[in-house]
Amino acid sequence: MAGNPGLNVALLENLREDILRPQTIQPAIASLVEFYSRLPLAQIWGEGGTSSSDGQGFAAAGHPLGAVYHRQRFRRRRRGFIVYTHILDNYAPFYTQVIPASAREAIYVLDGLLYHALSLVPREHYTDSHGYTDIVFALTYLLGFRLAPRMAKFPDLTLWYGKGFEVEYQELFNGRITSKSIASQWEAIQRICATIQNGRTRASQIIRKVSAFNRKHSLFKGLRNFGRLVRTRHILEIAGDKEYRKRILQGNNKGESRNAVAKELRYARQG
Repeated sequence: MAGNPGLNVALLENLREDILRPQTIQPAIASLVEFYSRLPLAQIWGEGGTSSSDGQGFAAAGHPLGAVYHRQRFRRRRRGFIVYTHILDNYAPFYTQVIPASAREAIYVLDGLLYHALSLVPREHYTDSHGYTDIVFALTYLLGFRLAPRMAKFPDLTLWYGKGFEVEYQELFNGRITSKSIASQWEAIQRICATIQNGRTRASQIIRKVSAFNRKHSLFKGLRNFGRLVRTRHILEIAGDKEYRKRILQGNNKGESRNAVAKELRYARQG
């Protein structure tokens, strides 16, 4: 190539095929994030114990493969992608996925929490109201994470309790769950968690498949009911713990401020 005789097309193709691959890029990102996280300035913002994730829509020019229509996100250019980013509490983005604009973001939360290659493991994770479902609540809890979403329409949310258990202020609970629906599927639920943690089948693929089951399917009901109990605990903690509410707000604000920077830096500001 002009100006650099040692650089040629064949060399660039070899770099792309042998080095610039998902299997090498993610460990490289992890190394950079861990180096950054040890800096004194980064530790002022956070120690890496919590994280958040949020999706940002980018309209697509032309008709690229994988871009889908979404009128609310893309307005006049109704075709595009969602870039779903996980960031640590020190503002370091540690996992990014390009997902379909029509997909629910909650499906991809566990991918970032499990497959990031960091030695740091954030155990409390914040999302907006698109970042949770009952099944995701169940699986994050069983895999050792505390999912802490910001919830819309908070006063109208159903509180669930286990049938046969004594509950204080039972008049506040308007949903009842039988423990049998969970216990009968416990072995299958454990196998799902082990498969997700192994990583051979990604969490998002399994969650998408289970979420598509018939609502009367025993496994779907068992996971959903367990998730409803976890979600109820989260709602009660939001209602009674001011510091918890503050952490959720701050965690989501960090993700949104990162998205605002990405929007400003994007070429020609949305093109």
